Amino acid sequence: MALAEFEEFGADYARDIVANAKALGAALAAEGFEVMAEERDYTASHQVLTRHGEADSGAGRDAAALLEEAGIITNMNMLPGDTKAMSPSGLRLGVPELTRVGMRPDEMQDVARFFARALIFNEDPSAIGRDVAEFKSEFQTVHYCFEPGPAYPGLV
Repeated sequence: MALAEFEEFGADYARDIVANAKALGAALAAEGFEVMAEERDYTASHQVLTRHGEADSGAGRDAAALLEEAGIITNMNMLPGDTKAMSPSGLRLGVPELTRVGMRPDEMQDVARFFARALIFNEDPSAIGRDVAEFKSEFQTVHYCFEPGPAYPGLV
């Protein structure tokens, strides 16, 4: 089933993921974040890298923890100059799941604002988390797959 869905929807899904990742990178930069690969429109794939402090500062780890408190899951990530895996300066942000539930480039601006509220404006993570949950509640349908029903009884 996964292969059949990939053959049917894979090209559209991949195209939309890259468009969302580029939009997220641009939106984060507009919010004031240091986003890597500006010369490539911030990415050529499904992910965006952001720097949050000096090399080996642990700022990426701290940013990931704060965002998790706000209901946003990211990955701390080493960036050029980092030498300590547990004290990276960066975050790796992926958009496949955001894309899969129907978010588009316009929604990436909303996502970037959540990041800014947490990491730039130091708003209360629990308040941001409530807003994130409300925002996410509008995106509950999985896309790029076959509709459940009689043709695909295993999906019902």
